[in-house]
Amino acid sequence: MRLFSALGLSLLGTLVLFFAACGGSQDVLLTPAERATYASTNVLVLAPLNVTAQERPEQVTAAAPYLERLLTERLERSGFRVLAPEVGKAEYDTLALTTQSKYDVETGEPNPEVMGGLKAAFAQRMAERHGADAVIFADVFLVRARIDGATAKWDGVQEAVPQGLVDETGQSEANRPDALAALSLGVEVVMPSGERLYTGRGGLEYVSPLRRRQDTPVQFRGQVEKDGLLQERTRLERAVLLALGGLAQKKAAAGTAEVGR
Repeated sequence: MRLFSALGLSLLGTLVLFFAACGGSQDVLLTPAERATYASTNVLVLAPLNVTAQERPEQVTAAAPYLERLLTERLERSGFRVLAPEVGKAEYDTLALTTQSKYDVETGEPNPEVMGGLKAAFAQRMAERHGADAVIFADVFLVRARIDGATAKWDGVQEAVPQGLVDETGQSEANRPDALAALSLGVEVVMPSGERLYTGRGGLEYVSPLRRRQDTPVQFRGQVEKDGLLQERTRLERAVLLALGGLAQKKAAAGTAEVGR
């Protein structure tokens, strides 16, 4: 991983202070049912990064250990007890083998109906065997970034883009303002019932012009010819803060359920 730049450290420090403040806020509005659910959701299993992807790009594989560590640390600071990805990997793989048509045969993307059931079954298994209240799934997604002048904006992030890439992107899809491909970290908290408790996304980095009519968001699976992709720690840490910011706020507002009540 690359060392922090002074600018990166300054940016990250600002974000850390911002999200630390948000994480401790009690002003989040929750219904009584939501408050009870978040208060009683204390033990999370972190699924291996991109566990649902058919092919894991080398860049994701290389970044996964650090991202998983960042996710764990952020969740623990938010009041959760986190069980490591190794706890459930073998059991997830076993469940996946028994699930047919996990992927659309035409697009290669996960079949949302089947995948939802697989995630719910895994969350239920983790509850039964490890006392987990929910499972958190994390994936790297290919998304669209809008270009405003020479700045790309997506999922809470804005970054300067070289003019050559701005020009190339403008020609790629008939001057669409959102024709730049970018990567984001997406997280999803799934309960044993199959209910999706929380979703969040934080921008990672831009990559290249999108192919015409490219569907987004999709799981990032292909190799991208960009030096240092997913190697900048500042970007990874920023994405985790953004993706988990809302969860930290809700957990802080709900607190922890009292045992025996």
